[in-house]
Amino acid sequence: MQATHSALLNPVVGREDVIAFLGLDPKAKGRWWHAVSDGWPCVVLGLNKVLHKEDADILWLLERIQEDKEKIPGIVVVYHHAEASLFPYLQEQVPGFEWSFIELHQGREEGVLGTPTFEARVVNNTLHIDNFRFSTHLLLPEAKRVVEECQDWRSLVQMILFDLRWDGKVFKPTAYDIPEGDSLVLGKYPLPGHTTNLRLKLVDIRGREWYFTVKNAPLTRSNLGDSR
Repeated sequence: MQATHSALLNPVVGREDVIAFLGLDPKAKGRWWHAVSDGWPCVVLGLNKVLHKEDADILWLLERIQEDKEKIPGIVVVYHHAEASLFPYLQEQVPGFEWSFIELHQGREEGVLGTPTFEARVVNNTLHIDNFRFSTHLLLPEAKRVVEECQDWRSLVQMILFDLRWDGKVFKPTAYDIPEGDSLVLGKYPLPGHTTNLRLKLVDIRGREWYFTVKNAPLTRSNLGDSR
């Protein structure tokens, strides 16, 4: 599922699709929020409009939070479009309350995941991965801080699998970099002389899989594959 504009026109159907795609837990029976994200209540608002401080959904949200703010740690707000002034306004209305905002991306290629940063090069038949960063807009504040302050991209990666004879159709890994314990992936890989097309699968620390392809050239953003 891609969170494209057509999928978000119907706010009810769109909400269910977004909750399923983000892997959120459905709301508890009798609760007013729409889902739960890592223990935080989560609401999905304004999928077919631009949210502002006088919007009916926002007024409803503030009323519910005032009723339950002593019972919940904070709220995750998933939205499509919103006026910039809305976020400081919400924080002013409920002082000391924790807010996390997730903006849904629209492009077919980005979907709601966002496009990762990936930098690599092939030098003397050796693949050098220089950087990898995934979008933090789906993360809660503490997790977002950890990722943004990370100094070594390898800390964000669980493993990398390589298909050294990529046929353009089926990914068949023939080499692996799966660290043990607290070790990190290597990030530098000699390539066999017969390698022409290389496809790799990178699994980040959230378990999200990203695919990238090298075709007789250094890897660039234009070579980005898909995510699954």
